[in-house]
Amino acid sequence: MNKFNATKVLAGLVCFAFIVSLTGCQPAASSEKTKPVNQTDSAGKEDPADLLKTGQGISEFSCTVNTILPGGKSDTSKLWFKSGNLRLEASNPENGEKIVTILNQTDKALYMCQPGQNTAMKMPAEGSNITSPKEQLQAIETGTMKFLRDELYDGKKCKVYQTGDGNTAEIVWLLQDKGLPARIETADDRGKVIIEYKDYKFDKIDDAVFKIPGGMQIIDMSSRQIPTS
Repeated sequence: MNKFNATKVLAGLVCFAFIVSLTGCQPAASSEKTKPVNQTDSAGKEDPADLLKTGQGISEFSCTVNTILPGGKSDTSKLWFKSGNLRLEASNPENGEKIVTILNQTDKALYMCQPGQNTAMKMPAEGSNITSPKEQLQAIETGTMKFLRDELYDGKKCKVYQTGDGNTAEIVWLLQDKGLPARIETADDRGKVIIEYKDYKFDKIDDAVFKIPGGMQIIDMSSRQIPTS
């Protein structure tokens, strides 16, 4: 069975959903922009493994993440990734307060920070299911990928593939020049989840981005589990 399914996509949203449960914030709606282009015979014969390999070779980047949940609720956040470390910044829609999630592989910890309150919750990194777009691609079994079309998505040339089994429909838009996802769309009996990755930047990222600011009160919740539903 293909491991890249609705559960895996939703797992990347656990951070936001958990913080929402604490703050009571409700996300606003967002829009989509796609522009199909003509499919070519040569594009359909390309091996997607080569494109995915290109994405796996990128060790650090930042991007904007737009997440659209079933029912139209959405969230926009900023993501930084470097060698397995991850930082995700979002704002509370009600009061604009910054909410920061940091996955630090050196500490083997996941931190959920509220800078306005100078507090951070610490949880084990293992089993957190917080993933970057690069890591989500690692779950794709290339043998199940079916080429659909070439598409200009958000101004970027993409290869669009379908993957999954009979219970889950999955479509991924891969940047033609980078092998990273521009959009991941998953639909199952719970509804459709859309994740858009925009404004990629590939500049060097300081290691301090993935550290907790000094003086912040850390609440250790290592004995508890992150909710997954």
